[in-house]
Amino acid sequence: MPRNSQTIYNHYLLYANSLEHHPKFDDIQKEIADYISDKKFRYHKTWGRTHKLLVPDEKAIIDDEYFEVSLMDKDWLEFQILDHLPLLKKQIIFHLKEHIKDYCLNLNFDQISAHKKVKKVFSDLSLHSSWMTSFSDRDYTHAHHHITKGAVFAGVYYYSCPPVADDQRAGSISFLLEPNITNTWPLDFAAPSECNVKPKTGQILFFPADLLHQVNASLTDKVRYSISFNIKTN
Repeated sequence: MPRNSQTIYNHYLLYANSLEHHPKFDDIQKEIADYISDKKFRYHKTWGRTHKLLVPDEKAIIDDEYFEVSLMDKDWLEFQILDHLPLLKKQIIFHLKEHIKDYCLNLNFDQISAHKKVKKVFSDLSLHSSWMTSFSDRDYTHAHHHITKGAVFAGVYYYSCPPVADDQRAGSISFLLEPNITNTWPLDFAAPSECNVKPKTGQILFFPADLLHQVNASLTDKVRYSISFNIKTN
């Protein structure tokens, strides 16, 4: 197994690693804390009480619990919280390269060929959008994917994850192979239809953008914060 990755489930092409022991971890966490200190998290009026989003700009209409902004608004679709978080952005780029390299090595590429492949694939990729969410109590997301404007990878960084119930699904992100079959890379069709991943503070996770997934209710009133992002082809 390549030394940098933790392959959660090969069939799903998931990549996970933790920044918890990175020498810049405390700086990354402080960078995020400072940025969100004066920001608002609200439910989106169209979605209802599913999960809260960081309200990206002053153009949104905000009341006590909800905000409203057109989901087709260009500024919303391409909002980049990572432009305000350079330390975290650097780590996301690094781990994306590691993900591509590990995949090549698992296909028995030699080191030189893997390096060339990473360079070629990465040159065609760029961050498309990134945003921040908060979940507590019964907050959740419906099953969805992240196919937008050529996105091939999606990912999440878990800024803060309080303990959740022992239930395997509580607070987890569930990846669903059926009825969706990802086209990003070939998959083993014998794969089980669901994979649950329990998030941890400092964890970074990548998955194919067209892989169906959902976030299950954490069943705790403590808040979990995460930063999601899409990566597209240029």
